[in-house]
Amino acid sequence: MPDTTPQQRYQTAIREAGGGLKVSLEECRAMAVADRKGCESTARARYQADMDAARAMLRNPDARPVNIVGGPVRSTETTYVVKP
Repeated sequence: MPDTTPQQRYQTAIREAGGGLKVSLEECRAMAVADRKGCESTARARYQADMDAARAMLRNPDARPVNIVGGPVRSTETTYVVKP
């Protein structure tokens, strides 16, 4: 069911922002140490921008989330490889 109230859109947006931060930080931790700090900084900046957009949706009842198409699909599922 789609979100119909500004509060519902806000709650969904903050969940999405938090999930995006989690996935981004996991990807950063898989990088070399030299590249990790910059990646984490970028991830946190993106999170702040997402949270600002969420707050704007709460303040403005006509605001809607923007669907950006074309990026890679990211999974929030954690998989483990079990080696015999």
